[in-house]
Formats: sequence, structure tokens, C-alpha cells
Amino acid sequence: MKTYLSATLMLLCVCLHAQICPSFIKVSGRSTTSTPIFGLPNGHNSCLEPWPDTIVINDEIIYDFLSCNGGNLQYTIRSGQTPPDSFEMTVNFGDEFECFYDKNGNLKTLSSKRTPVSKALVYPNPTHGKLTIDLKSLEHVIHVAIYTLSGRLVFMANNVKTLHIGHFRSGVYALKIKTNSGILNHRIVKL
Repeated sequence: MKTYLSATLMLLCVCLHAQICPSFIKVSGRSTTSTPIFGLPNGHNSCLEPWPDTIVINDEIIYDFLSCNGGNLQYTIRSGQTPPDSFEMTVNFGDEFECFYDKNGNLKTLSSKRTPVSKALVYPNPTHGKLTIDLKSLEHVIHVAIYTLSGRLVFMANNVKTLHIGHFRSGVYALKIKTNSGILNHRIVKL
């Protein structure tokens, strides 16, 4: 019984730990909107968290992991992209998890983004290369992103319903489809 209780508590802690947004964005020092430094929650070693290799800010700007040291998690914008004007931003840390910050860098809310919308048909799945997205409704695709299961962004496009992923390595990926009425998430298998 003790083993079962310990295992359940560990699983609960892991699940809760995985759902934590950084507490704030530092608005002074070396932190800028192009290289934000996120303040991690006190009370645990947050650098052990499996932070993704890439994050997406405001649904369009890609940032790459730079470092994690103590309570500081830092990302930097990919070259050629324009950073937001202020620290007021929505940060997608992958796994359907977004964190919202105000202009002072304070965490406002977090969302699991499991918005109920009509189901999409994604086929063939598994695939050797070509995927079709069929919404079968009045919705339309605004944005499509594909992530590795570790959270690394590997594909992003706007207004597409056919994807060509023949050059991807074989494996399982997370497909995020942003429509005019919400977000749909699918697991896809590349053979």
C-alpha cells in the first residue's frame, strides 16, 4: 500500500510540475523582448524541467532555448524575426500549454488550450509523407505547427490543408492546428 501511495504521489507531483509557467519575465538587466529571461518558480529546481528547445510567442515568433541557470530560463529570437514591442505576450511552451504575461512581465493566466472545436480529420495517419487536414465545417485553418514529442518545433505554415512531411524522420509528432474557432491537437505518425 505504501508503494502504491508513493507512486501515486510521485506521478501527481510530476503532472503538477509539468504544468508550471515561469512566474514572470524579467524586465530589467539583460532581459529584452528579443532575448527574454523568465523567472522560474521558487521552491524547486526548475532547470530540471524539460523546457522545450523552441517556444512560440504570440502564435508566430519562434524563440530558441539559450540557457537555464538557477532561477533564470532564457530564450532568444530566431534571426530575421521582429520581437514584440513589450513583454505583453503569449508564450506557447508546447504540449498545448500557453502562458500569458502583461506588459510588466507578470504572469496573468495560463491555459491548457483544449478548446472544444469540431473534430478535424487528418489522414492518412500513419503516413509516408503527405497529410491532409479536413475540418468538415465552417472553420478554416489559420496556422499549422508540428512539434517533436520533446517540444521542438519542426514545421510551421499558415493557411494550409495539405502537409508534406516525407523528409521527417520516422516517429511520432504533435500536430497543432489553429482554426478560426480554436485549437486542435493530433498525434501523427511518420513511417
